[in-house]
Amino acid sequence: MPNGLLMNNKNLTINGLRGLLASLVVLYHGYTGMTTSNYLEESYIRQINHFGPFAVNIFFIISGYLILQSLIRSGSIDYFIKNRILRIYPVFFVIHIFIFIAGPVINYEWMGSLSTAEYLLHFVSNLLMLPGVFNLPIAQIVAWSLSYEFAFYIVITVFYFGHKSQSILLKYFSIGAALITSLILLYKHPTMLFFLVGILLCLYSEKITALLKYRYHSWFFFNGILFMLIAIFVYDPENLSLSLIFSFLFFFTVINEEGAFAKIMRSRVFQYLGELSYSLYLWHTFIMFPIKRIIPIVGLEQLNQYVLLVLFTGSSLIISLLASHFSYRLLEVKVVKFLKKSRVFRSNRTPISQRNAGAL
Repeated sequence: MPNGLLMNNKNLTINGLRGLLASLVVLYHGYTGMTTSNYLEESYIRQINHFGPFAVNIFFIISGYLILQSLIRSGSIDYFIKNRILRIYPVFFVIHIFIFIAGPVINYEWMGSLSTAEYLLHFVSNLLMLPGVFNLPIAQIVAWSLSYEFAFYIVITVFYFGHKSQSILLKYFSIGAALITSLILLYKHPTMLFFLVGILLCLYSEKITALLKYRYHSWFFFNGILFMLIAIFVYDPENLSLSLIFSFLFFFTVINEEGAFAKIMRSRVFQYLGELSYSLYLWHTFIMFPIKRIIPIVGLEQLNQYVLLVLFTGSSLIISLLASHFSYRLLEVKVVKFLKKSRVFRSNRTPISQRNAGAL
């Protein structure tokens, strides 16, 4: 089994998994979009309600697992922060500008009657990704998870580089501040425990394997799929213990690239979805908003509710994939490549692979 800290960057199962998780979030928002608009009655398919939380939780595990590796490889706060900005902001910023230009005009959510001061306040707070961790209005619905990501980045960076500090005073102050902040965040947002699962697997996956004398056997072939389905089924926002346990077991099979699940994730389809996953995650709600408004205009609400669900979710997914394809090629590749050549982001270090340098 590969060592968690020294494993090859190109874990194709993780890359494919990101594509699957982003797709589950789209299905989740397709379902909730129809139920909250009263086009669909909640029924036996309400288990889809678990798709979104499960997907985000696994994204957090991926971040916990990979961000520590990125910190170790980067060797400097400056280099790490620049890579995080280049990974997160190009797509986020474009959508952010779109929403704050169009939002007040189309009376989007809470933007219809903002004063100039409120507009500027929310523009900045959303740009800094404060909503989610703090009780502030959020412009990009899915960006609450990015708030958790940024909080995690800050804590793990302070802890890691504080731990590496030669100054005893700075070391204990940094570690103490990181631990206190972590406890506050975990108390207010227990979902952040999933970051810890990733960190533990990053640090101790080899020791766990040795302790349990674990060896892969052919009858473990469907373990990844089984653990994933159980983690989805047992999800309970009031009691995360079972979800944490089975998510841990599931991700253990992922980092070892074992069995049927790993084979599926390494397929071309999921590798492609994995490349688009971050753009897909951010763009799909932006795409869904006008599609949902079109339904009553063209009279589609008269359709069978399940037909309408498939039509709405399917069209949203297709258009979101098209938007994500161009977003990935233009913003995540070309714009990032251009920015890396600028004086602000230029570095003489070998860049961290963008493929596995973060959850999204």
